Amino acid sequence: MSTVRLTLILKSSMVKLSTFKKRWQQFQQRIVLRKQPHAVLSWRYLLPGQSLAVRQHKAAFKQAWPRFPRPVWWMIALYSYTLWYFWHSWRQVVRVWLKVRPKQVEPIAIPPWRQALELCWLALAHAIPPTFYYRYQLYRLPEREWLKFIYTHELPHWHQTQSPRISQREHDLITDKFLFAEQMQQQGIPSIPTIKQLKQGDVLLVEQLFQQQDLFIKPVASSQKQGCYELLYQPQEQTYQLQGVVESRNTTTIIAVLQQELNQQPLLLQPLLCNHPQLAKQLLTRQLVTLRLITVIVNDAVCQQVEVLCATLEIPLQFTDNSVIALPISITDGQTQQARQPLSHLTAEQQQVAHEFSHQQLPGWEQAVKTAQKAHLLFPNIKTIGWDLAITDQGIVLIEGNFNWGVAVHQQGGQPLAELISGVTH
Repeated sequence: MSTVRLTLILKSSMVKLSTFKKRWQQFQQRIVLRKQPHAVLSWRYLLPGQSLAVRQHKAAFKQAWPRFPRPVWWMIALYSYTLWYFWHSWRQVVRVWLKVRPKQVEPIAIPPWRQALELCWLALAHAIPPTFYYRYQLYRLPEREWLKFIYTHELPHWHQTQSPRISQREHDLITDKFLFAEQMQQQGIPSIPTIKQLKQGDVLLVEQLFQQQDLFIKPVASSQKQGCYELLYQPQEQTYQLQGVVESRNTTTIIAVLQQELNQQPLLLQPLLCNHPQLAKQLLTRQLVTLRLITVIVNDAVCQQVEVLCATLEIPLQFTDNSVIALPISITDGQTQQARQPLSHLTAEQQQVAHEFSHQQLPGWEQAVKTAQKAHLLFPNIKTIGWDLAITDQGIVLIEGNFNWGVAVHQQGGQPLAELISGVTH
């Protein structure tokens, strides 16, 4: 057997082993070690004439894990909900009562004994993690309105039931960031160009990384900065700095860290974007401010239309732990509003940043809306998409679209998305 063939076999075996290891870790995280049920399981499913929002939660529960045979679904459900009702729910209720409730800044009108009962009812009668009682301010609402919200533990199943007929082309386009950027550019939609696509298992070369410019390095299937790095070039010193989960100024360490990432998954090298001057002057860091915009596709008798559902502006505090301040945005005029989440845990300087960013008109808002709407028309079978856009010194740039977009940040303070989506599409 030739050396070249042996090398190819070893390389292929390493990739397969890495893929198996990754899938096993995902199986453990999503099922075996999971401390929450896979969907909302509410007693209201038994009542006739329930709202569309309740029926959507029920569909997410029944249609979860669609690739598995029904007996496997039953095994997962029995395992998940048995652990939830007899162990995890009680532990989380106690934890929320002891650690989360005392930190509430806003006064709560109902007495503590009723809060305790409603925490238990939320966890046991609806299989909803009790932390959402305070995160979504459910104590303000009657129990019948709790299912107007979407809860993070029922993702991605909730999104999948909303868009059951996604084509393979749409799936590949929304998950592969290289194909996504390429298609957007062909359609005349401003997006981040790709300098280089690195295949999983390739050897990372020095000249690919150190190009005397700032780079953004992310997995091909990345979402919300997970597994992403920034490589910053210092022209005066002619040195480089890696920022991310691992930080380093040593070129050997930088190559080793990114090579390890490349052994796990393919990577993209992209130019690092700069914030619009109006935003940059108010920041504590040079990290990119992200405009998160949710669009929903509406089918009428004539054609498909895309409407903006909600939007938030995420202001970075630091890169390593992905800490941000999320400000809601008025979708009618693109003006930022006050943060819905408490800011007391932030430093005085960080709170000042949140205050300065509140109640200001975002530059390029209309262009951002038109960009997201035009992009969504390329995905006619996906009902809702979460778009990440950058407001740069060169204008609006579309970063990526997410099918399994995060729902919590858009619902803090009591904005129920399940009811909102139902109202728009019906």
